[in-house]
Amino acid sequence: MLLIVGVFHLVAPRAAWYLHIGWKLRDAEPSDGYLMFLRVTGGAACLFSLIFIIVAFASPHT
Repeated sequence: MLLIVGVFHLVAPRAAWYLHIGWKLRDAEPSDGYLMFLRVTGGAACLFSLIFIIVAFASPHT
């Protein structure tokens, strides 16, 4: 789930902003800094998710 959200933030940060905050505001636009923040945190979420998946499948199950 975290991987899907991370990819969504990477691919469509403006849509992610709208779904999180934008629908509450009238005639508002996200700042470039906030869009960059969404991309960076989305990339971090993807990286964390991929590391977790690799570790989970690489470890021996007992």
